[in-house]
Amino acid sequence: MSKFNRSFFPSMKKIGKNPKMQEAMDNAKKATKDGKIDETILNESKKPEGINAEEANGKYTTEDIKETIDRAEEEAKKIVNDDDKTKKEVNFKDIIFMFQIILKYITIIAIIIVFGLFLISFTSFLILLYDSIIYIINLFVNPNLTKALSIDYLSKNIIKCTKNNYKDDRYLILSEQKQNLILFNLGSYTIYLLLFYIMIYILFKIYASMVYKVVKGELYELDERAFLLIILGIIFVYSAINLAIYKLFFKPFVYIPFKHIDNNEKNVDEKISEYVLIKNASNKQAGKAVILVDENFFDILYDFSRIDELNNIFLIGIKNNDANGCLEQQIIIYDLYMYLREYISFDDKMQTIFKQYCTTEANEKPIYDGTDTRITFLSLLNNNEIKIIKKYHEELDYYNNIPNDNIEFYNTLNRSIDRKLREINRNMVTHKETLIPFLLSISYIFFILLLNFIIIYIIIKFNNNMKKI
Repeated sequence: MSKFNRSFFPSMKKIGKNPKMQEAMDNAKKATKDGKIDETILNESKKPEGINAEEANGKYTTEDIKETIDRAEEEAKKIVNDDDKTKKEVNFKDIIFMFQIILKYITIIAIIIVFGLFLISFTSFLILLYDSIIYIINLFVNPNLTKALSIDYLSKNIIKCTKNNYKDDRYLILSEQKQNLILFNLGSYTIYLLLFYIMIYILFKIYASMVYKVVKGELYELDERAFLLIILGIIFVYSAINLAIYKLFFKPFVYIPFKHIDNNEKNVDEKISEYVLIKNASNKQAGKAVILVDENFFDILYDFSRIDELNNIFLIGIKNNDANGCLEQQIIIYDLYMYLREYISFDDKMQTIFKQYCTTEANEKPIYDGTDTRITFLSLLNNNEIKIIKKYHEELDYYNNIPNDNIEFYNTLNRSIDRKLREINRNMVTHKETLIPFLLSISYIFFILLLNFIIIYIIIKFNNNMKKI
């Protein structure tokens, strides 16, 4: 027997087969459409007061039975109407739930990246602080520190970084910006996601209107308090500001000047290689003329007790109108050697490096120990001041012993040497230009650190305020 029967007529066992009561029960069952609303009638129905089980048989009047059937029919219609209403709804809430999950994960990832950017910028600051302390100590120990060991010159190595190799990114500037670019792209994808979400909602609306139904769920239910959207909006704006600072400040005022300086530095090395390399045009390897290395000349050059031999080499070359075709190269090498001696100590190691430098192409110069950075002429200069390369060869004794018959040849040779030295000097004036980009890069590091700190503070503060609401 159904719940309807037990609820409304608890004494049916004693009532027996009352035809009117049985008819009422049958009609009530039909009204409920196969018993679908038995639970509703169970909750809504109440036994008439004043009638107990013993008195129930034959006590129900026609009005009682009619009232019972009417109530059952009314409840049945209500259930049918509710069922029809459910069938007329297009459920959008499942779509909302799916997008909520995606939005939450995007927010979590974005916040993690923001904290990562803060750690990178803070690490950058610590590295800068460490390098500055070490550099100051080195300056006290060696006031004539070469350019290669200066902090501003080393920071120029950032231009050697590629998309897949950031090992020369000493202060993690490009590494930080790479992570920020990921964050910016994540913000862009979030915008696309929201547009897609709105588009789906519009399609649901169009479909519902076509089949005369209503959409169950609203757009705002994606983030009713707008907590996630506000957080993502703040992060996206921060990322855009960070990217704009890099594009509009760091790149044009730091990176590009470093690139320009590096090109000038390469030009100096290329010019020197062009002016000092002694090549045998008749002997070629791989289509290139073989570079000749005069070991005896470098031995004499490094030994000042053999200065007379050096004078004799230059004088013989002038007298025979440079029959060997290497006099000009040797004189320029001597001038470069004397120039560098004012800045660095020429121990055995440095002598070997200088000989390699003067006997190799610009892209094959020797490298600094423990690095893959090639030695350049400008990297060997003094970091504090710079002098132009002068014609040191004119201070040698051979200059006063040139025969009159060879004066014209020597003057022509000397003018050529003077022109080439001036060309080298012209490119050398850029050696101090690394200081300004370096100071600007320091400003950039401090500003990005401050910006990252501010965004972390805003996120934490906003989260705390939302918890209080």
